[in-house]
Amino acid sequence: MSILTMTEQEQTTRTNQKTALAKAFLSAAVAALLLAACNNSSTEDTKEVTQARAEAYEDVSETRQDAGQRESEALQKVNSARSDYAETNANAYADLTKIESEAMITNASADFDIAMSEAEGRRNIAMKKCNSLEGMDKTACQGKASAKFDADEASAITDRDTALAAADNHQ
Repeated sequence: MSILTMTEQEQTTRTNQKTALAKAFLSAAVAALLLAACNNSSTEDTKEVTQARAEAYEDVSETRQDAGQRESEALQKVNSARSDYAETNANAYADLTKIESEAMITNASADFDIAMSEAEGRRNIAMKKCNSLEGMDKTACQGKASAKFDADEASAITDRDTALAAADNHQ
């Protein structure tokens, strides 16, 4: 199991398993000592073996404890890094959303300016054509050009306001 994916509960379970294994090792050492005594081994040899087993048990226990501590510290660093990443990611997303909204507003304004410029250009061209007419024909032509401009202006305003609302609601 990778220490990068180990939870605190798994860490505790692993430590408990190591402790149980160490106790089993000690029990085996005691059993071996008793068997050695039954075989009429010398007392000096038995003491040395028992001493060596006790030292080995102590060394293994210390090593396991040290390893468990290092694994726990590594897991804490991983969890801290994950937390930092999540926070950074959230901040970056908020910044991106703000910039996208600002770009949407800029685009809405630019599109409106273009639409109004085109509408004014069409109206000016139509009015110049109307100037070649006389009387009621001229008046009707000018009214039609003005009505077309008003419709184009209303459409440009609606498009701009829709785009501004979308920018305001952008998340």
